[in-house]
Amino acid sequence: MNNTIRLGCILLFSLPFSVKILQAQPLSGDFAWQSESPIKSPDYTAYFPDDPEAGKRLDDLIRNRQLRSLDAAKYLEAVRKGLRNTTNHKTTILGRVGSLFIWNQTPQNPQAIELMYHASGCRDESIVHHAVYSGLSVTRPKTPAILKRLGEIMMSTTKADTAHRIAWGSSEQREELIKELTLAAYHDDPAISERSKAMIKIAQGELKAAVYFTGIKSIQMQQEFGSRMDEFRQKLQSGTSTERLEILRLIHKHQLHLIMKDNDAWLKAYLEAAKDQEAQVRRCVASNIGSYWVWRAQPINQQAIDTLVMMANDSDSEVRANAMYYGLDRLPSNHSNINKVEQAKVNDVKFRIEKIRQIALQAIENGLYDQVDGLLHDIEPSPNRSYNNPEEKRIAEELFRELSDKLAAARGPDK
Repeated sequence: MNNTIRLGCILLFSLPFSVKILQAQPLSGDFAWQSESPIKSPDYTAYFPDDPEAGKRLDDLIRNRQLRSLDAAKYLEAVRKGLRNTTNHKTTILGRVGSLFIWNQTPQNPQAIELMYHASGCRDESIVHHAVYSGLSVTRPKTPAILKRLGEIMMSTTKADTAHRIAWGSSEQREELIKELTLAAYHDDPAISERSKAMIKIAQGELKAAVYFTGIKSIQMQQEFGSRMDEFRQKLQSGTSTERLEILRLIHKHQLHLIMKDNDAWLKAYLEAAKDQEAQVRRCVASNIGSYWVWRAQPINQQAIDTLVMMANDSDSEVRANAMYYGLDRLPSNHSNINKVEQAKVNDVKFRIEKIRQIALQAIENGLYDQVDGLLHDIEPSPNRSYNNPEEKRIAEELFRELSDKLAAARGPDK
């Protein structure tokens, strides 16, 4: 293959519209997702072999960007054989399969649907979610086997997103999905029966999945951690950095904010932890305060805003970023504290500019002039460059002039 043709192929397969070529002709075969009497259940371990060498081959194809150049059958076979042992994120691979061969594709590739169907039988709930999200929920029309599987997943998942996605994706076949869920509504086990009724309401749009699963999670966490919440709060308020970080990670992992009974006492503990000497603690605190008392709070807590404004001026860039993203950036544009937010943004620019300045000055001192040239190229003022506000533009232009002058002086008049 000559270089021109090869370059054309590379460009072609790098485009999003390469899907049409990858699709080729739909394959025919005895697929489990098409079975009816009897319905064949998904079998993750049988469909995806435990083949370390195939995992390495899949990794090589992904690393060398060769996977997308394969035709549909070979692409999907490489994924099937290598998925269990790949070092890449399995969920990312499944998402790509869905977008290339199923979601909004005409025709939808039956081999890809088969792969997603069996992936939905995995014990890893994140893999099940992606098999549903990018595959089974967007398969049109859904066969009895797929509807049965989706009903089973709704009855077993702990993820609100998964249940919501199934309800959304099955809207055109809602009655068929509800029929699958109704089978468990009269179960002898009251818990199964109640779960079935709740899932039917979610499928009908009468109940939000997030509301139901938050309630379930709260009950579970109260049973497991309820008696220790005061202990956790005390450690967060006055414990060591190590103790605080352990508690913060525990809260995040198990969503313990759902069972924080004394809201004011917990906020007080967080406000104390915001002063911790360890940046990693402050990073977690900033994201939590923003998430719990600003972003999702009604009403928004003023103490939380004041603390986030303080943290938006922290010496650590991640603390500043978390204070902005999870909290201050979520305030409505007409909020009384919006001027403080804008000033925090300007201060953040100053922090970042000063860091760039110190790096550049050190490079000049060490004679690394080419590095400074590259940096100046990146920050050079231009009519096409956008700034968040006039102050940011002024600071950036001052930095460019300062570094340009210092670099010219260091090089001397002959360079």
